[in-house]
Amino acid sequence: MSSTRTTSWSRGFLRRCAPLFADAWVGFAQAPQDYRGWHRARYYRRLYYSYQYFFAVSQPSRNERDGAIFAGTMGLIRRVALEQLGGWDEWCITEDAELSLRLLRAGWSGLHVDESWGKGIMPLTFEALKGQRYRWCFGGIQMLRMHWRSLMPGPASARNRGRSPIRPGPATRPPARPRRADRPAPARPRP
Repeated sequence: MSSTRTTSWSRGFLRRCAPLFADAWVGFAQAPQDYRGWHRARYYRRLYYSYQYFFAVSQPSRNERDGAIFAGTMGLIRRVALEQLGGWDEWCITEDAELSLRLLRAGWSGLHVDESWGKGIMPLTFEALKGQRYRWCFGGIQMLRMHWRSLMPGPASARNRGRSPIRPGPATRPPARPRRADRPAPARPRP
């Protein structure tokens, strides 16, 4: 489970998200990050809605194409998937998103859960916001420099899948699965 110390959790997160891992190919599940205290000032309201766009539009859209990313806070990662990839890569300043890229490339799926289970704190000043956005942009460039080959469009091949150190053996590889479009949607447990 991934969280920051400034996040307050709602009950039911694990009860809702853990059953998604019944699908042997789910490598991670990511719920939206939500924030508290955003309605107090105009700056916070505008910042809140800029964050909401990612989890209301971008993540659900990516989820439809098996491309949701792991954003760290409010997410779960399958342990065997994390170990298979050698854990977190500390060279990247956005190690959570970089891990999801490697997981997806290795054949694992990521799921976006469209329900908020905790509230954190947004950057309290514009300077803090600039620092956060700089880190996100810098991390994105780091990932692009490292993984650009696997991000190229076209049919999967040795050339555009990049050099992956991932060579899953029979003991760690999940069973073969049908294409995403042919699989039934994961069961959604009732609260």
